Amino acid sequence: MDKDKTLEKQPARSRVEDSSLPTTFDPLRKYLSEVSRYSVLTREQEFEVARKVFEDKDRDAAQKLVMSNLKLVVKISLEYYNTYLN
Repeated sequence: MDKDKTLEKQPARSRVEDSSLPTTFDPLRKYLSEVSRYSVLTREQEFEVARKVFEDKDRDAAQKLVMSNLKLVVKISLEYYNTYLN
């Protein structure tokens, strides 16, 4: 019986009040945040990076080429989505 009284005296904690829990998770917002860390390459930079990928088989250059074009992927997908949404 004493055990029951101890449990009753403790304040109830809700999930909302617990600051250790994430608020909401928006995958699109997270992705856009990640994408914004990479700058878009100029035409000359893109050509040079692509040359390193194909001629030198440079994996770092390949990753740079992909990452720098993620904003373009978002732009095209949003245009596609908006075109077929209306």
